[in-house]
Amino acid sequence: MSSSPPSVPPASSPARTAHSSKGADRATSLLDALVRRPLRAAEAKMGGWRTAAALIGLAAAVMAARPAAPSHWSWVAIASGLVFFVLLFLHQKLRAKLRRADLRAALYARGLELRQLRVPANLKSRSWTHELESSAEWRDLDLGGEQGVFRSLAFPLSTGGLQRLGWRLAGGSSTSATTAQSAEDLRVRRQQVRELEGRHLLRRRFLQLSLRMAEERGGHFDSDELRQQLASPIAKSGSPAVLIAIALAQAGIWLCALMQVKVGFTIFGALTLALYGVAATRVQFLTAYGQALSLARSLGALMEVTRLAQAIRQSGAIELSKVLSGFWGETSPEQELKKIERAAGALGLRQNFILHILVHLFLPWDLFWSIRLERARERIQGEVAKWMAGLEELEATAPLAEFGALNRDYVEPEFVDSSDAQIEAIALSHPRLPRERRVGNDLHMHRRSEAGACHLITGSNMAGKSTFLRTVGLNVMLARAGAKVPAKRMRLSPVWVETSLRPGDSLDDGFSSFYAEVRELRAMLSRAQERHLTLYLIDEIFRGTNNRERRQGAEAYIRAIAATSAIGAVTTHDLDLASLESQVPGLKNFHFKDEVIDGRMQFSYRKEHGPCPSTNALRVMQLEGLPV
Repeated sequence: MSSSPPSVPPASSPARTAHSSKGADRATSLLDALVRRPLRAAEAKMGGWRTAAALIGLAAAVMAARPAAPSHWSWVAIASGLVFFVLLFLHQKLRAKLRRADLRAALYARGLELRQLRVPANLKSRSWTHELESSAEWRDLDLGGEQGVFRSLAFPLSTGGLQRLGWRLAGGSSTSATTAQSAEDLRVRRQQVRELEGRHLLRRRFLQLSLRMAEERGGHFDSDELRQQLASPIAKSGSPAVLIAIALAQAGIWLCALMQVKVGFTIFGALTLALYGVAATRVQFLTAYGQALSLARSLGALMEVTRLAQAIRQSGAIELSKVLSGFWGETSPEQELKKIERAAGALGLRQNFILHILVHLFLPWDLFWSIRLERARERIQGEVAKWMAGLEELEATAPLAEFGALNRDYVEPEFVDSSDAQIEAIALSHPRLPRERRVGNDLHMHRRSEAGACHLITGSNMAGKSTFLRTVGLNVMLARAGAKVPAKRMRLSPVWVETSLRPGDSLDDGFSSFYAEVRELRAMLSRAQERHLTLYLIDEIFRGTNNRERRQGAEAYIRAIAATSAIGAVTTHDLDLASLESQVPGLKNFHFKDEVIDGRMQFSYRKEHGPCPSTNALRVMQLEGLPV
C-alpha cells in the first residue's frame, strides 16, 4: 500500500507543493524560453509595426489632402494602408499561435497536477459540486471536497459532463450510483478510456478546448440552461400562416399605394396592423434575437466537439464512436449553428433603427426569421439529448485517459465475471502519494479461497492501517471509472464500495461521531446483506465508546458482516479481536508493525499476516516525554 504517514497528506501540504511546483517551474521556464517568450516579443514587434504603418498612412493621407499636393503622397497612403492590413492579418495569426502556446502550457501545468491527482491551486472549483459530495465514500476516500479527486480529474466543459464523471467515480452507471454495472460494462468503459488514451492529439485537443472554454467563459456552460433554452418555444403552430397573411397584406398596401386606391390602402393597412397584433401573441419576435445569440454561444462548443467526434470516428475508435454516434446524424450541431447564426445576424438588423423600420415597411422581417429560428430550435431539441450524452461521456473519459497517459507505469484493472465478490492486487499503492514515498502492498480477498473474505487488520498508531483502507477503496473507485491504477496487477469483480472511515460529529443534526458511525455501520450491513458484490472498509470500528462495549459490539458486528456475501477489511486497536480468526469462517488476521530504532519509531508500512505482535502507544508517550 502507500507509504509513510498513515493518512494521505493534504493536497496543499508545503512538501507536496514545493516538490511539484519545482518541476512545473523548470518545465514552464523552458517552454517560456523556447516558445512563448519569442512569440510575445514577435507579437509586440508586430504591434509596433502596425502602429507605425497606420501613422505613416494617416500622415500621408493628410499630406495628400492638401491643395496641389504631389501625387506620391497618395501612393504612400495607399501603400501604407496595404502594409497595415497585411500586418493586421499576420498579427492575428501570431496572436492565435500565442494563444495555442498558452493553452499547451496550461495543459502541461494541469497535467503535472493530474498525474498525482492534485487540484491546481488556481483552479476555479467553487461551483464544481456533485450530489454525491455528502456521501460517506466521497468523504472517506477524498473524492469530494475542495481538494478531492473529483476536482483534480475534472476538465469542465459542461455541467452535465461534471455530473457524469462524478457518477463514474461513484462506481455506478454514467447517470446513477444505484445502477449495477456488469464486468462487461466496465470492460467496455475501460476500452473507451484506452482508445482515447492512445490518441494523443485528439485527447489533448479536447482538453485544450475545455481549458479555453473555461478561460473565455469564466467557467463551463450549463447543460441544463441549454435544455431550458430549447424548451421555450419561439413560435406557436400556425405562425407561418400568419406570416403569409402579413406578407400578402403588405403587398396589398403597396399595390394600392401605386394604384392610388386610398380605401384599399386603408383597409390593407388596418389588416396588417391587426395581423401583427395576432402575430405578437403567437411569435416571440421581440426576444428572438437574444435567444438566437444565447443558442449560438451554447452550440459553439458543440460544433467543435462535432468535428472532434468525426476525427475520433475516422481514427477507428470503435467503442468511443458508439457513444459519439449522435453527432453524425442527419442533424448536426455544426449545420444547425450556421442556421442559428444566420437567423441571429438577420434579427440583429434591429440594432440599426432606421434600416429596421425601412425593411419592415416592405417585409415582416423579424417575424420571418423568428419562425426560421423556431424550426431550428425544434430540430435541435430533438437531437440535443444525443449530442449532450456524447459530449458528457467524452468529458468523463478524457481526463481518465490523460491520467493513464501521464502514468504509463500504472496497470489496467481486469474485471472478472463472478457471482462472488473478489479482489486481487499486487503492489497496490495510493495514487496521491509521491512515488518516492509509496510502499506497495498485496491484497487478495475471496470468499471461496484461503485468502479469506474478511481481513481484520491490527497495528500501531501511524503504521498505515487507515491509508491502506483508503488505498484499496480509491483504487477500486478509479478502476470502476475506467482509469488505470498504481499496481503491478489488479483483478476484481465489479464490487460496490462501502466505507466507514471518518464518521464525524454533526452539530446540525445533534449526532456524535459515535452515533454517526453506528448509523453508517447499520446501513452498510443492510446493503451488504442485499448485494452480492460489496467491498466494505471499516476503520477503527466503534472507536468512540469504552473498551468493554467496543470489544463486544465489534465482535458481534464482524460476525454479522462476515456472514454476508460481501468482502472487506476492518481495522482495530483491540488485539483481543484477533481470536475471531479461529471462530469466524473466512476471517483472516493481518497487521502493520513498527520498531523503535535508536529511540525513534520506524514503520515499514507493509501489510503482514497474523495479529500485530506489538503496540506503540506507551512508547510514543515516553518518547514525547509524558510520565507513563
